[in-house]
Amino acid sequence: MADRFSLHVNDVNSVAENLLNQFKVIGGRNFLNHHEANYFQPSDGIEIERSMIGHMLTRYIWQGNISAPVKEILENGGVYVLDVGCEAGYWILDVANDFPKSTFVGIDIVPNNFPQEHDRTHNVGFLEHNVLNGIPFPSETFDYVHMALMFLAFTEDQYLKVIHELVRVTKHNGWIEIMEIEYKYINQGNSTKFVQDAVLKKLKEEGAGIDITSRIPDFLRLIDNITDIERKEVIVPLGGWYGRFGEYVSTCGTPMFNVSFYLTLNMFRY
Repeated sequence: MADRFSLHVNDVNSVAENLLNQFKVIGGRNFLNHHEANYFQPSDGIEIERSMIGHMLTRYIWQGNISAPVKEILENGGVYVLDVGCEAGYWILDVANDFPKSTFVGIDIVPNNFPQEHDRTHNVGFLEHNVLNGIPFPSETFDYVHMALMFLAFTEDQYLKVIHELVRVTKHNGWIEIMEIEYKYINQGNSTKFVQDAVLKKLKEEGAGIDITSRIPDFLRLIDNITDIERKEVIVPLGGWYGRFGEYVSTCGTPMFNVSFYLTLNMFRY
């Protein structure tokens, strides 16, 4: 009995050690500690809350969750949708609720942020996976593939590799939608420029592909299977000068500044 109990305790200790080693603490924030992942954003309750606010702001900015012409087929049902880098799943939960006849799958390397079963609709599921190892689905599985705000997670070469994977798992005549933001301020003052230059320098040192957003059209044109490339841009006001909305955008960005990230005034959908 003692030997069996001792083995059980060792197993528990091993699992606990793995869980503890999954994250590292920097400035009181939890960050993913994974040698294969270039994941700069924190993984904690503050980030989940920021992600929720960010989703609501993004939905308002674009006047909806989807820009690709897929709403009709989603309403008809039988459509399979993939969200790459889903984080806490706010986007995919939103669209899954809007289109209950279609099926939605979210992938992210950090499963801790996935919503609980009771917070999900029947037509959505989540999968822990590092997409740098490929997307774990057969070719031509999904009718619509979505990826947003992932450029800090990949180098330029990795981003191109992931785009090839998005194309591979998308059905013929399917749709891919990518949303990214560009680190560029309009009418910035000296203080803002000082912060921006410092953050850009830090991100470059860490290997982040901060110029990826402007390169996405070039990446897409390199792939023969992709046609009908369209780029949409919106300028986002930041700060109290634009009233309550500008304040919300600023509030959403503040925690990111605290961990050497950014908020941008340019957002793109492809």
